[in-house]
Amino acid sequence: MKPADNIALAFQSLSNHKQRAVITILIISIGIMALVGIFSAIEALRRSVEINFSEAGSNTFNIEPLWQGRGRFRTNRLITYREAMEFKKKFSSKAVVCIKVTALGNALLRFENKKTNPNVEVIGTDENYLLVNAATLEQGRMFSGEEAFSGRPVAIIGKEIKSFLFGNLPCLHRTVQFGNVKFRVIGVLESKGSGMGFGMDRSMIIPISVARQYFIKTNTNYDISCISPSLSEMNPLMDEATGYFRNIRKLKVWQENDFEITKSDNLVSIVMKDISMITGGAAFIGAITLFGAGIGLMNIMLISVQERYREIGIRKAMGATRRDIAIQFLSESVVIGILGGVIGIALGVFIGNVVSIVLNSGIFIPWKWVTGGVLLCLVVGILSGWIPARRAASVDPIESLRYE
Repeated sequence: MKPADNIALAFQSLSNHKQRAVITILIISIGIMALVGIFSAIEALRRSVEINFSEAGSNTFNIEPLWQGRGRFRTNRLITYREAMEFKKKFSSKAVVCIKVTALGNALLRFENKKTNPNVEVIGTDENYLLVNAATLEQGRMFSGEEAFSGRPVAIIGKEIKSFLFGNLPCLHRTVQFGNVKFRVIGVLESKGSGMGFGMDRSMIIPISVARQYFIKTNTNYDISCISPSLSEMNPLMDEATGYFRNIRKLKVWQENDFEITKSDNLVSIVMKDISMITGGAAFIGAITLFGAGIGLMNIMLISVQERYREIGIRKAMGATRRDIAIQFLSESVVIGILGGVIGIALGVFIGNVVSIVLNSGIFIPWKWVTGGVLLCLVVGILSGWIPARRAASVDPIESLRYE
């Protein structure tokens, strides 16, 4: 028989046993949905990480304290304001340098009789903050270098804060209050969402001098970020920055660095490595689910062989060979696997895109997993149908014709 004839017979058999066919297809579709859904969700997570980290720019590097473990405690030598300012003064001729400090992570802002939830991040920084973080303003302007260090209480607010406090009213040059300090709003950040927790919609950016005056304690770390003019100059600039900062920290020649310089793509690599570990665990869970679906398909095909003993006997009596019978049942198993796989893949892609929308990483179709899912369904159909097909082929036609 031709392959097309076997496929036609497979569909005819499924139409004659609709209830069993539907149950079997659902078993496969659930298994594939779990596998493709897990991998699609992880792909959405990966895309979100790449999008959010790439916002900082691929030619950005950061200077951070080097953490060292001592016994049960973690200690480090923080980067002080004096060190950060000295580095900025010396290195600004070579790269764009930004100093940043987190004043508070759970601030509550007020405007007239309205107030935000206590989840606003207040960031003290200089005039280069938007450049380093690849952020843009929807309204207003960024404060100048003179304003950043003169102690003038001005602020840039996130889109969510603007909507919550002002609604559709204009907010520029109005005053918001944080604690006992009043800030004049001079700009609104363009919304980028809050995927992976890196959004700035709930942030308020203020001059670093104001942050130090009102909110910063003595033992506080200051973050330093630099933008290289080009990717080709990145590594030489990092080496120069290392030398500059060693001098600022007054480290001796034989002393190791008590700070580290990291590139933005290094951060992506670290997170991607963690995601890869998650992917391995998810693959194991998905494989178990699909293995269970394959066993379920095989059991139902064995029941089908038992129910169709007389049909097998009649076909053999009419001249069908063992090979014809085996291919017929194997074709049915493959058709069920492919049909269940198509439904499962569609549901899995839908689940992945729901996660992607939640993470603000856009709608996508994971063609790699779609193609892999189809091939996997084909393999599952063949493996699950192999034993039932062999059993059907070995049926004695005389015994099967007497079977009730």
